[in-house]
Amino acid sequence: MPAREQETQLHPTIAVIPFRGGHDGAESRAIGDAIADGVIGQLVRTPQLKVISRLSAVAFRDRELRAESLHQILGADFVLSGNYLVRGSRILCSVELADARQGTVVWADRLEAEVEDLFRLESELPHRIADAAVAALLNAQARSATVAPLPTLRSYTVLLGGIQLMHQSSPASFDRSRAALDYLLERHPRSSIARAWRANWSVLKATRGLVEDPQAEAESALSQTRRALDAEPDNALALAIEGFVYCHLKSDVDTARQRIDSALSLDPSCSLGWLFRATVQSVLPAETGAAVSSAEKAMALSPLDPIRYYYHSLLASALLFDDQMERALQEARRSWMLNKFHAPTLRVLVIAGMETGQEAFAHEMVRRLMEVAPRLTVERYLSRRPAVTDKVERFAKALAAAGVPLR
Repeated sequence: MPAREQETQLHPTIAVIPFRGGHDGAESRAIGDAIADGVIGQLVRTPQLKVISRLSAVAFRDRELRAESLHQILGADFVLSGNYLVRGSRILCSVELADARQGTVVWADRLEAEVEDLFRLESELPHRIADAAVAALLNAQARSATVAPLPTLRSYTVLLGGIQLMHQSSPASFDRSRAALDYLLERHPRSSIARAWRANWSVLKATRGLVEDPQAEAESALSQTRRALDAEPDNALALAIEGFVYCHLKSDVDTARQRIDSALSLDPSCSLGWLFRATVQSVLPAETGAAVSSAEKAMALSPLDPIRYYYHSLLASALLFDDQMERALQEARRSWMLNKFHAPTLRVLVIAGMETGQEAFAHEMVRRLMEVAPRLTVERYLSRRPAVTDKVERFAKALAAAGVPLR
């Protein structure tokens, strides 16, 4: 099967049906369309999903059809629909996300907002609906990938579940992520996306401090990205992740930059490309401000990303290297609220805490950091930096002062 045809099986398709009001009429339809249009506008910025066009879905506004029928007619794997009721200046929405193949409800909720909010450029209600729906969809895939035999799952469930599990805290989830991605590569050996994420798993393994031989892990990761690019030379995600491997595992900043720049020239909207560019720019003393801009652009391009904590964490790191300590603390706290077990986030909290004179806070974060990464030492921190600059040495001293062992 050609590589691009294989990739189509790795992204679930979602249809958003215009929401129905309590009565017919042009005003009622306008409100229902505004909700659906806003949700679609958010979902199309989520690279893990394929979104059926509004023109295809609008024909089903007033038709009572089961989700299974929409799967057969539109090819939708999931259907998002809902009803709304207007009371004065407020609107109350009842929303449901259904698995169209199985006819089961994945998520349902009731949300409330101001009616006038719907007609603003950045409406809050559609964003909240899309954010909750994406989180529920992806968490459902992770649960399936955890408990069900992998051969029984659809390819997109294996991929999305593998990505979600990769970023969870427990060693069992992390190992299951590798098993899911390895199985997916057996099923789709020419899948560039699956190979790119398998390489990213190796980088995260290193950042967790689980690698005894970083060079061997780097070669393992690069073998995946090279095969991905052999199958699909213009795959921006594979190029971006290859750059990330060169930066974090090979300490080759020049090659990392070349790969990431190539990814962004192919796809300027590749959010991970911008995020990884920020990590490279943070290494270079003259480009720390540009690193912050790159990380902020990454976040703007992927507002519903299921690994949002990761974006906050790398933005926090960029801010740290740009000496914006208060903002670094703010972004690291946001990351930590989403994932309590991400060691790089905790490192930022420790360093920024020491840099801002919050020593008690920094000592508490060191305690948590050493629970997550018990093998961390200052020496190991320095050895795994792409470049040891004056600023990196300053941060190493902050880690030591807060209580991280020297060796």
